[in-house]
Amino acid sequence: MKKIILMILMCSCAVGFAAKPEKPAKHAKHTNPADTDKDGKISLAEFTALKKSQSKPLTDEKIKSMFEQKDTNHDGFLSMDEMKEPLPIILD
Repeated sequence: MKKIILMILMCSCAVGFAAKPEKPAKHAKHTNPADTDKDGKISLAEFTALKKSQSKPLTDEKIKSMFEQKDTNHDGFLSMDEMKEPLPIILD
């Protein structure tokens, strides 16, 4: 009985050491402070919070318009690639 338990422990330890460490998510390399839930994309709510925290006050309508212009694939989120694109100029 002791030998069987020892063999099970030895096997489970060997398996634990042989397992490869998990790779970080692909988007983990490109973090953005606006991505508050760390899902690798920026929601309209996150984008709105980012824009409202900046110095020039913008209306919700202008922020939504900017978001929609940057959301080139129209999935309702901004990917890290979409966030790299320059923001549209807002003229008052």
